Amino acid sequence: MLKWPKKYARKGDYIREQAIKEYKITPVFHGVLLPNQQKTGYFNQKITTNYYCFEFRLVNSKDKIGFFYCGDDAAKKWLTLINEASLPLFNPLSTNYDSTTQSNRENRTNNNEGKKILHPIRKDLLVILNTLMALFDITDYSSAIPAILQRISKDKNLDLLPKDRDIKAVNTNVYKRIVQPNLASSYHDYLDIKELELNCSFKKVNYERLNELINSFKSNSPASF
Repeated sequence: MLKWPKKYARKGDYIREQAIKEYKITPVFHGVLLPNQQKTGYFNQKITTNYYCFEFRLVNSKDKIGFFYCGDDAAKKWLTLINEASLPLFNPLSTNYDSTTQSNRENRTNNNEGKKILHPIRKDLLVILNTLMALFDITDYSSAIPAILQRISKDKNLDLLPKDRDIKAVNTNVYKRIVQPNLASSYHDYLDIKELELNCSFKKVNYERLNELINSFKSNSPASF
């Protein structure tokens, strides 16, 4: 996994301009800081605002990737420089969120706007992946979560059930990040722990439906939602 180079761990347009000559940089997540959460930006500053996570890889190379964080102000400059649109802001916290009713509300809105309906399971998986992005620092370990997030969110058939391999991939990453290191016995158990710790409420998904799906597959990892 790549580490952001020290020579580019500084502020300024010139630094960004030089960095994009060497690295392909792509926005992968736009999030809200959780209560008492701290994230460190690429030039070693503490982020106090909403923030972005960017993926970077050497130009003309697909072998190794890395990630860095920055606040919204710096992110806008990166986005302009690399000619990328801003990402929707994801807040993993909600006092009145239920994936089924939320999907129904959003589906009605989407129909009115002529947009594609999100399949409820796709919606749940996106909530899980985005929540994992918010909870963990992915700059310090090799993670497939951003790549899976991109696949599921940019699929042409958003109204259809995601591919089996993508559903299994989300489960496998939950298992490796939460269950295997004994942080909790499942994704929803881990959220219960974090809710008590942070005195907040996270967006809920239909984990029973997801676990049933995993149990219907031949999967290397046990159902972990």
